[in-house]
Amino acid sequence: MCLFRPNTVQAAYRRGRSIYPAKPHVVTTKWNDNKVVIKKVDRVYELFLLQKLKHTNIITVIDSSMWSTGAYIVFEFAPGDLLSYMQRNRPEEVEVQCYFVQIHRAVMYIHSFSIIHADIKLDNCLLFGNNIVKLIDFGLASVVKPGQVQSRGCGTISYRAPETFLRSYCGFANDVWALGICLFAMLTGFFPFVRASGSDNCFKTTFFKKNHSIRSIFVFYNLPFKLSEDVT
Repeated sequence: MCLFRPNTVQAAYRRGRSIYPAKPHVVTTKWNDNKVVIKKVDRVYELFLLQKLKHTNIITVIDSSMWSTGAYIVFEFAPGDLLSYMQRNRPEEVEVQCYFVQIHRAVMYIHSFSIIHADIKLDNCLLFGNNIVKLIDFGLASVVKPGQVQSRGCGTISYRAPETFLRSYCGFANDVWALGICLFAMLTGFFPFVRASGSDNCFKTTFFKKNHSIRSIFVFYNLPFKLSEDVT
């Protein structure tokens, strides 16, 4: 059912309030007493991809409106994202497993459509009631052929796979690497390194070896190891 007519989508967007400092084009507003999120995009391709995807762990598009300058996409509202939640809480491993399994399902689902996300990170995983996690922000996503090599820059540096800095990489593998970074950050409360390249001392010390693990990163930072054997 269409909630917004084209002219009211734009009006609702203008009435909205930005809640993400880094994303001024994303606002929250009310419609029929329901809180929603409206995102203004210049890349209409994002809308086409989202309309194709229907999954419990992918953000739901309520409505949309295309304009000559782009499109407005209306999404369901969530009170927060996983990064904000992790910054305020230290969840148990069982809770982390619950969140990670959902992110993994979402990524495997989009990969089944030959879609790479290219910006998987905790702040792109919204946390709804009943501990439901949904993947958002398909602004860098694209459909690729199996074996197709990517050359464009992608995502957030701390989540990017080493080969992305060489501008010749597999987009699917980069998404999987980002999943691993998400898992590590949720389990430990910090990111393993700033940049997955030889310029980062932690990455160089722990990953340029034949045997590397979460434990080796803890040793590098001289931190007490408190994770279970099942994790390590």
